[in-house]
Amino acid sequence: MEELHAMGWLNGLTIAAITATSWPERKNYTAQRYIELAELIAERWQSQARLLLIGGVADSSGIRITTDDPRRHVQVLRLDGVSADHLVNLFPRCQLVVGNDTGLTHLAAMARGRDGGGPPVVGLYARHSHSKWRTGLPHHHAVATDLSDRMHQGDLCPVRDAIAPNTDIHMNAFPPVALAEICVDLLNRVAP
Repeated sequence: MEELHAMGWLNGLTIAAITATSWPERKNYTAQRYIELAELIAERWQSQARLLLIGGVADSSGIRITTDDPRRHVQVLRLDGVSADHLVNLFPRCQLVVGNDTGLTHLAAMARGRDGGGPPVVGLYARHSHSKWRTGLPHHHAVATDLSDRMHQGDLCPVRDAIAPNTDIHMNAFPPVALAEICVDLLNRVAP
């Protein structure tokens, strides 16, 4: 990940977005929504932003790094198949991490920088209890649907308690405009 730093990708407003998911039809926030989110954050911060889209396992060719066409306020770099060891070192160098309820988002919350701290991490919880999967660390935040909150309040499990698959609206519950407000507020709290 030193290469990213040397190329300037970790300078300024750097946002990591977890696109990897164990359940794409229910937990995929989509790269396009993350790009829109980063554009909104950059506009509100009146700054250029760098968005790292962190994907899951790459094909047999190993790590895949690609860039998108430059946007008005956001440069996008897709990282697929990066090992957890490298991500543990990458996440603390970001100013914000946003991801669905998945292992890489939880890893981001647990990753610590040299100073012992980490960036704000926002987990998106649509169908599962946000309280069961948050780390409890003060910089790990949950944005949850009403269903996720009911799962929390009632100590429910969608599988064990046979919650119908179409009970929620999945990731559509988190429009980028509303999520950007939350992220900007968190960034403002930790800004130097």
